[in-house]
Amino acid sequence: MTLLDENLETLEERIVEHLDEVGDIERDIDAAGDEAVAASADSGLVEPPLPPLRTGLVVSTTSIAAAVMLSGLFEGAVGKVAPVLAAVCGIATAAQASRRKSALWVNITIVVGIVATALLLVLPTGMDNIVHLGSVISEAKGASRVLRPPAEFLPGWRFVLGFVMASIGFAAGWVGIELRRPALGLLLPLPAIAYGAISVPESQKLASGIISAVLFIIGLALLASLQGLIEGAERAPGLKYELKRTARALPLLALIVVALYALAQTDILFPKPRIDPTRDSVTPKAVPLSQVKDRPLFTVSSSVTGPWRIGMLDVYVNNEWRLPAFAESRLKPVPKTGVVDKDLKPNVSAEFVIADLGGAVLPGLPNTSAIQAVGPRLAYDGRTGNIRLAQGQIRAGLRYTVAAPTLPTEDDLRKADGPLPPEVQRALAIPAAPPEILSLLAQAPPNKWDRMDFLRRHLLETTVAAGPGVPKAVSPERVVDMLTGSKEGSPFEIVAAQAMLARWAGVPSRIGYGYDGGVELASGEREIRPKNGSSWLEVYFPGYKWLPVLGSPASAKTTLQPDGPTVEHPEVQQSTDIAVQVFFPLRTTSKAPWFAQVARILLFLVPVLLVLFVLYILWPAWWKAYRRYLVRRRIATQGVRERVAHSYSEFRDVCTDLGLRGRSASPLEFLDLVVDDEEHRELAWLVTRVVWGDLRRELKEDHVLDAAELSRVMKKRITQAQPVSIRMIGLVSRLSLRHPYAPELNRRMAEATPRQEEATDAPAA
Repeated sequence: MTLLDENLETLEERIVEHLDEVGDIERDIDAAGDEAVAASADSGLVEPPLPPLRTGLVVSTTSIAAAVMLSGLFEGAVGKVAPVLAAVCGIATAAQASRRKSALWVNITIVVGIVATALLLVLPTGMDNIVHLGSVISEAKGASRVLRPPAEFLPGWRFVLGFVMASIGFAAGWVGIELRRPALGLLLPLPAIAYGAISVPESQKLASGIISAVLFIIGLALLASLQGLIEGAERAPGLKYELKRTARALPLLALIVVALYALAQTDILFPKPRIDPTRDSVTPKAVPLSQVKDRPLFTVSSSVTGPWRIGMLDVYVNNEWRLPAFAESRLKPVPKTGVVDKDLKPNVSAEFVIADLGGAVLPGLPNTSAIQAVGPRLAYDGRTGNIRLAQGQIRAGLRYTVAAPTLPTEDDLRKADGPLPPEVQRALAIPAAPPEILSLLAQAPPNKWDRMDFLRRHLLETTVAAGPGVPKAVSPERVVDMLTGSKEGSPFEIVAAQAMLARWAGVPSRIGYGYDGGVELASGEREIRPKNGSSWLEVYFPGYKWLPVLGSPASAKTTLQPDGPTVEHPEVQQSTDIAVQVFFPLRTTSKAPWFAQVARILLFLVPVLLVLFVLYILWPAWWKAYRRYLVRRRIATQGVRERVAHSYSEFRDVCTDLGLRGRSASPLEFLDLVVDDEEHRELAWLVTRVVWGDLRRELKEDHVLDAAELSRVMKKRITQAQPVSIRMIGLVSRLSLRHPYAPELNRRMAEATPRQEEATDAPAA
């Protein structure tokens, strides 16, 4: 052996001795660091983790309370259970997402968990509803026109409510579990509880309110058990202790429930509002016929041709005819016998079959006396005469029969006399008649029917129908103008003027609306469409109650508008004012048609280019996640050195994407380029010793586990230390793809074999 070989051998022995000494020093430092961390944990400087199950139970109380409150908006057992399940699934999603190590997988878990929860609620209604989810949600949106809850729990509402409750549950769970703020997570669902409290039906407010209050109290009690952990206690009280404490609190909880029930009987918990919208009359909002889709609404089989009544306007305020206040309705369920008015003897019936009507009000006959139906529960309003569903939205295929008395003759009405009920006397409220109306009344017969009929016929013979029949204000001066001035009025104005003339004649009156006539089918039934919409005069006579009085003006003005006359009436003649469409040929110059073509092309290309641009921006995030999956899968069969090196290279690639300097620095050199950190130092020394140092000769699986855990912790901590904008940039950055920290390691993994470690560590021959 030469002198040079002896010197090299001696130098190698000294280097190994120094590395052993460095290893001993590092272990001493690590032990001291562990003691310091334990001491800081004992002193409360490091927050101990909160148990996810107990924290989830705390925040679930108010989330379930919000679900119970919002479930009152829908009917059926599924509508009561589904929101609760969605809230629980949202909290479970938060607990699962908090266990994920990668920000990408956290986001995927959140999105998949919430959307899957909403879709699972729709799945029992059929796969077709999931495929056509957009139309299903649109149908639910249209069903929101129902005037009062609870509504039918349609598939669209299942998705919307499931998504909302899963989001609320996730937000509460994430704040409580991941952000370690269970008290704030307990308070997050309170706005949803408040919204439900003002929206649920009166019959469910008490029960829902008490359940929500009890759940909130339970949440506060569970939160108290977590307070010790939040303040730094070693562990929470055991389950046995919690059960004993809950048992002691049961009498107090029962006392609170009784107190809430007693307060609910007064107006303290639910005070009467100073302004109650249900006690105000409402101005009708009609849609012009040109904006209504032509479709079959329902079919009717009857010996009469109409009218098919939907509602009425009986409040005259500020020159407007309005719908009555909802609070003044006398809505009662239709009894099993079907009789809704015992004073009327039915001898006319009509069988209705609903097609595409919508809403909650059903068509019927004037002066309905009995209703027979199979299916949903029906209710009858004694004041307005409306037939409506007790709950939910009208569905196609509903079949029911309405019975009513025949209309009396004019002679019968001339003899009708008697006192008016108090609720009918309000139908005489009208401003004082103008002088022109008083002069007409002086010419009218003394009998109430004849006097009213005289004024009505004079109006119909004088006024020409002109314009669409959209409701509008009709003042006494406007009635005079229709009689003596312009002598023109829209169909609605003519009917409103008849009702006002009837009140001036001393006859209670109102405006009925619905449908009249219809197209007679080969089966003998009549098909009713939106164009058959109509309004008419209704008058009250003792013994016969409210009766429709149909009549049309003697002439109508020709109109070229799409909202003109909807039904041709053989008795209505065309007025002498004829409207003619005249077409004049004009020479026009095309204004840059190429610009319109370019605009159409841009309208198509711009969204496509935007989508492609977004995909290009987000592509690195997907590719990096996919590449990590492949490399981890392949490196799992490699040796200890390769796996330790790979764990560290993942950490350095994250640092590269975040824009930290020292892209090519060694593990120990990189320590001086970032903030001093104990775990970072431990990871750097572990990698150095395993890959290049003294631990090469005694590789253990513990080194792989330690490196993987330290790498995971460092990636999470160094990412959380950056602003949100830097995190987003790092997620889509291409730096680690272009300049990976260990490119040779990735290349080796492409051709890795399970026995490569043995071949690598074997001594050279």
